[in-house]
Formats: sequence, C-alpha cells, structure tokens
Amino acid sequence: MAMIYAYFRHCKFAGLSAFMVLALAAVAGFVSCAKAPVLGGAAALPPLDVQPPVIYVTNDIHLLAESLHDGGAAYEEIINQQRDGKFTEFIDPIMRAFTAQVIADKPSIVLANGDLTFNGERESHEALAQHFLRMEKAGVKVFVLPGNHDIRNPHAAQFFDIFALEAYSVTPKEFSSIYRRFGYGEAISRDPHSLSYIAEPVKGLRLLMLDSCKYEQNRNFPVSGGEIKQGTLDWIKTNVSKAQKAGYVFVAAMHHSSMSHHPQVNENFTIDNDEILRETLVSLGIPFILTGHIHAQSISQRQTSARLFYDIATSALSVYPHQFGVLSYQIDGSWQYATKFVDVEGWARSTQQTDSRLFNFSELASVFFSRNAESMVRRRIGQAAVSPEELAALTDLLATVNKRYFAGTASRNGVDVFESRGWKLLQSGRFESLAHYVNTIVADEQPLNTDAIIPRAVR
Repeated sequence: MAMIYAYFRHCKFAGLSAFMVLALAAVAGFVSCAKAPVLGGAAALPPLDVQPPVIYVTNDIHLLAESLHDGGAAYEEIINQQRDGKFTEFIDPIMRAFTAQVIADKPSIVLANGDLTFNGERESHEALAQHFLRMEKAGVKVFVLPGNHDIRNPHAAQFFDIFALEAYSVTPKEFSSIYRRFGYGEAISRDPHSLSYIAEPVKGLRLLMLDSCKYEQNRNFPVSGGEIKQGTLDWIKTNVSKAQKAGYVFVAAMHHSSMSHHPQVNENFTIDNDEILRETLVSLGIPFILTGHIHAQSISQRQTSARLFYDIATSALSVYPHQFGVLSYQIDGSWQYATKFVDVEGWARSTQQTDSRLFNFSELASVFFSRNAESMVRRRIGQAAVSPEELAALTDLLATVNKRYFAGTASRNGVDVFESRGWKLLQSGRFESLAHYVNTIVADEQPLNTDAIIPRAVR
C-alpha cells in the first residue's frame, strides 16, 4: 500500500487527501512495478497492426536561419536580450545534432510541436524544412504544428552589421505549403477553421494535431496566448468519434498548454478554453495531450467529469538541457514517456566540426543558462541593497533551481539548495519577489517530470 501511495503521489493529485488517493488506488486495482509513475486508469484498446511506434517529440526550436544574420552587432544585441534561456547562437548545431540523432535512432515519427522559428521568418521555416526532409529521406515521418512565434509575426527580422531589418513572415497558407510534406499534404482531414489536421502515420494510429494559435490577431506584437476555436472543437468531435468507432488509437498535440503547469507559467501559456478542450478529448477516449510553449519539462493532470487528463509538456529544444521527449506505444496499449538529451558533442566529434566549443557543449550550455540567472536576480530584487557576495550566492541558487526546474528534475533539490547561503538569504525577507519565484519552482513534489506511463484509454 505504501508503494501504491508513492506512485500516486508522482501524479500531482491536486486536492485529494492521502486517504482518497489510496481509496482510488484500491478501487482501480492499481498494481505496478514500473520505474516511471503510472498515470490513471485503463480499459482495453485494440493493438496497433504494426510494430509499436516510437515518437520523438520536440518543440520550441526557435531556429533563426543562418542566412538572416552575419553574427554582427545587431545579432549579438538580439541574442543577448533573450530572457527565456534560448541558446540562439547555437540552435543551428543543436538542430543538426538532433537531425543526426533522429536518422541514427530511426523512431517511427518526429512530432515538432510549434515555435519552430525564432520569429516566423520564411527563411527560417525553409531552413528547418530541410532538416525535416533529411529525416524523412531516412525513413522517419515528420509532422509539424505552428506555435505563436511562427505565423504573421511582426517581429520577424534579419540582422546585419548594426541593423535589425524587417524580414518576411509567413501566412497560414504559406506555412502549410512549406510543411506540405510534414503533415499538411498527407492529412486525412484538415480543419477549415485553423491549421489543425489529422494524420495516420502508421496503420491504427492517428495524430490529432491542434492549432491553438491566435496569429490572425497579430498586429504590432505577436499574440502569445492560445485557444481552440469552436469550429475546431466541432471538427474534432466529428472526426475523432468516427475513427474511434473503427478502433483507432489517437495521440493529441498542440503548442499551448491544456492546463496550468505552474503558478509562474499560467497567463498566455494555457489556452483560454482549457477545460472545454480537456472534457472534449476525454469524452473521445483521449487521455493526454503533448504540448510545449512553457519551455520547461512538466507533466501535470486535471480531473475531468469522467476521469483524469494529462498534459505532457516537453522542454524547449533551444533551452538547457536541450532534450526531447520519447513516447513509446506498449503492447498492452499504454504509452510510456521519457526524455533524451541531444548529443551535440557526439555529433561534433563524428562530423569533425571545426568549432572546438561544440566538443564541450554540455558545459557551454550550462554556463550560458546560468548567466541568465544573474540578470533575473537583478530584476527580481529591484533596488534592494545587496553586496557582491550576496548577489553571487543568490545567482548560484537561482541557476541551480532553474536548471532543475526546466529539466523536469526539481525533486532533486537537496542540501545543495536548502543549506546554501542563497537560500538562507531568501529567508531573510529582503527579497520577496525572488523568494516567491524560487519557492514556487522548488515546491513541486513530483519525483520526476521526465518519465510517465499512461495506461490504456477508456473507451
């Protein structure tokens, strides 16, 4: 019984007491010895008629085409302004390494879940499509979705010398044309209200690819929030219910979150009509959705009127620790999710890259991500008096907890955090804003946000 309770704690049962969790476990007849936490209850599904598929999941690539900058002053200024940890300077080799890894591993499918480009530049989309083409030529099927950065983005720019110049951003029609080979040209159904579509990459499996963006509202600034239009919801119900009766297994994906993953990432991260979407998908026998947008690795859940629903957010490929999701279909009808790092160093060695920094990329990426911590500390503490030693201690603390939060391993925080000088400084009451942020990102009790088992869906 203790083991059952431990597994159920993995799943963030918000609002349920320990007694209620154990009661649910007893009713469900929960039994598992799996390493990953098991999410929810199950009923039988027909097996896929092929070798069980493996899906590599990535998002928030934020590729800026090499043709759009010369590495000059304007480019340096824009990459140094990034406050969200994107390692823009190295996203090209990161993507090259990921492409090589996909070709070597040969998963069944690669799912690229939005924010494919830096700011929707056509040249960036075209450059990324070449990576996907190499994957497909190696026998791996690629399917894409737009993110809030990708279409009609007024911030699309190119950077030469000291100048930031306007670059062309794609329309919805152009987006679907560029990625025709990667979902849109092979869809078995396309939503007339958005860039959502349904595809069948292997017999028995269908992908429900949902466009949650509001690019039609973009004016001087890109709208970062999302929603699923009513017309799209109707399209989902019609098409999924038909396929459900024929015994198809569905995997759903969209860029934005279907629920709040964290108090720090809520507004403009979760779609406006999140509860409606969750209820719709659960009613159709879809127990989880793959998302991105928040840049952090997180697995969360909400109770619907019928059962639990799960949102698996894969961390940004462009952000430390530069990992991607691996979703594997099991012969019992469950799905297993895990994460895997992009092996930039291995790619650099095997391809004999001339940039020696790539041979120690893990350390380079860690240092870059930590550098953002100092600027964040300064923003959070405002005008509060702080000595150089105190600033260093607070920066070290924030770098440590941020790395683990974005990697989905916040549960590994221990004495290195709670006995540190930075932590003790936060308890002094002098830095309320910073203390609030740190306290919320270390509060996640789920052992890992990097692994899960999702049982067979209830039909």
